[in-house]
Amino acid sequence: MRLSDVVSGMNATVAPEIGLAIFLVLFLVLVARLWSRASRKIEADVAALALDDGQRVRDEAAPGNAEARR
Repeated sequence: MRLSDVVSGMNATVAPEIGLAIFLVLFLVLVARLWSRASRKIEADVAALALDDGQRVRDEAAPGNAEARR
């Protein structure tokens, strides 16, 4: 049985239904992944990458910081 035999035997409505089923499965997987608790940590880490230039920021309002008292 060749692929052309399978395709010619299908109705015209089968292909869009298969596409819709694939779309719905992928959409639900994506939504579940975005709402999971594990993705919140990943999201926070990725959001901080845009601001991270590798330098450590000094907290000037911290107690014991001698430069902040001047």
